[in-house]
Amino acid sequence: MKKKFYILLLLSILHTSCDLDVDYKDKISGKDAINTPQIARDVLNGVYSSYPKEALSFSTLRDDFFPTYLIFKIEFSSLKKLYDWDKEQIEKFSAQLWTDYYNTIASINIILNSEQYINLSVTDNIVEWEIIKGECYALKAMAYLDLLNIYSSKYADNNLGIILKDKIAIEKKGRATQKECIAEIFSLLENARSLLKSKIRKSFYYLDYQSTLLLSARAALFSENYNDAIGYCEELISLVGFVNEEPNLSQYHNMWFEKSSEYSSSEQLFAFDNKIFPLKNFINSITNGDIVAVNPIYDYSIDDVRYNIASLPFEMKSNASEKVTRNLIGKYRTSIQDYTPHPYNALRIAEAYYILGECYSRTGMDTKARETVNKILKKRNARIIDNTTSGKLLLDRIIEEKRKEFVGEGCNYFDCKRLDKPIKRYAIDNFNIISGIISVNDYRRLFPIPQSELKYNNKAQQNPLWPKPLQ
Repeated sequence: MKKKFYILLLLSILHTSCDLDVDYKDKISGKDAINTPQIARDVLNGVYSSYPKEALSFSTLRDDFFPTYLIFKIEFSSLKKLYDWDKEQIEKFSAQLWTDYYNTIASINIILNSEQYINLSVTDNIVEWEIIKGECYALKAMAYLDLLNIYSSKYADNNLGIILKDKIAIEKKGRATQKECIAEIFSLLENARSLLKSKIRKSFYYLDYQSTLLLSARAALFSENYNDAIGYCEELISLVGFVNEEPNLSQYHNMWFEKSSEYSSSEQLFAFDNKIFPLKNFINSITNGDIVAVNPIYDYSIDDVRYNIASLPFEMKSNASEKVTRNLIGKYRTSIQDYTPHPYNALRIAEAYYILGECYSRTGMDTKARETVNKILKKRNARIIDNTTSGKLLLDRIIEEKRKEFVGEGCNYFDCKRLDKPIKRYAIDNFNIISGIISVNDYRRLFPIPQSELKYNNKAQQNPLWPKPLQ
């Protein structure tokens, strides 16, 4: 009876098609449901596929972009509202995110629970199941960390975090503290590392040991455990860091445009397989251009390997009249005409260098901080940090260089929350005019717990100034 319940629940949760070309719904029905590692793998592929991929939306909430005149078109009203931090639009966005993330977590819990049905007396089954279980732990940790970034504030042990869910059945639980959430994330990642350390992964579409190290570094940075973050990053870089510091255009290019399921760039750690063009909601047409343009503060010199890759110059109308050159989002497309689906990058080695540099700086190791960040700046053929830069100026420079590296990838928004930075809003088609500021104390920076959760879970606590449960 329990087994049938799990299958029905999975069918209700996993409603999207699998990006790894596996019809997993056919694999989770009848007497053979999730009782072999292969079936568990097929289902896990579906969970990878349905994982929320909203980096560009979070970049819109930050100042990675400024709006072009096209944002006024009625079909892009939701994007304009999001850029404007419209309260109702954030509530809608939050409700969808919450559902998608907790569906992911519920699906992972079901897969993990299926261990009781799998024949583990066969050696091959044991090895494959350990890999699957390790990936499940890592993906669950990633989901928890994303939720923590979205729904909670800058770290303090007793600040409210998120709801930790481990059971298959519906759980009425309150929000754990941030300290409890981080402890659970580290526990999941430690379990994942122990299972994945000696395993060989098939492609960058699957989380592996190296991926868990970067996720651990992210969690340590969030919780201000700078020494722990240093340890994770040093190990990761020792395993898969840059072989040399020579600029490499092809490696950077291939991260965004290579469609092979095999390793296309040594800089990639993990990407979601993807059959949808990632920028589709941000483009009006190949004639008119995009709804948003890259903020000019993220400008790359002509010698920088990111030039014409991270952003693309395009002549388009300004305020629907005269034409000007705008830098449009370049990641995931080779030209304005390119609408080809590409893998959705989630973890890459560059982040480890910036986390390590920041943590060295925060712990008084300025020389190591400069050397670390300069390695990636040299790799990009960008201006390095000189030896006279130290202290707060060095830390600020590291943060700014990280923002430039990760435009459009979402982490700039989460860093903004972590670092208590205000967010600028720009006038339509004019990045020289600041139309507003989202202050560090703005209640909207903590997304609301959706009414769907509050209504059926009377133990869930709402974030300040958002609507309480409906009676």
